[in-house]
Amino acid sequence: MEPTHARAPGRWAAVTVLLVGLALVVFALVAPRAFADPAETTLTMSAVPTTIDWAQPWALSGELTSGGLAIPGATVDLQVSVDGGAAWSTWQTETPAAGTSTYADSITGVYQKMQFRLIYAGEGETYEPSESDPVTVTPRVKLGTPVAPATVNTGSKFTPTAP
Repeated sequence: MEPTHARAPGRWAAVTVLLVGLALVVFALVAPRAFADPAETTLTMSAVPTTIDWAQPWALSGELTSGGLAIPGATVDLQVSVDGGAAWSTWQTETPAAGTSTYADSITGVYQKMQFRLIYAGEGETYEPSESDPVTVTPRVKLGTPVAPATVNTGSKFTPTAP
């Protein structure tokens, strides 16, 4: 009869082969995600209306997706350009509705023709950065006849007012 320790190396070899096989399976499942390129993203934006009455708000709406699927919770920057898109600066940060990747906001403070766009910075190795096409918002200037007295005496002061 053989001693039991003589068979032990065969058992250890089988256990070793099993563990190496298991490690290869785990690596095959995890490695593609760990070494994959970040997923492409698409960022859209619209403005309604694009011609606004002086000092009135406009409605921003946008959506961030990857492969047609929402990227919930990702913040984006609303950027503005006053020189036709040569230079951009951040106007404000937009946060999506809870659990979604849709953005909606009422924007005020447009006193000249401006271009707006949304910018997503990306998320490390998961999602690539992206930007929306720019949208131009133009205020409609409305001038009226100033209200002033018909006659003014010498030395009198008056201030014209809008109707």
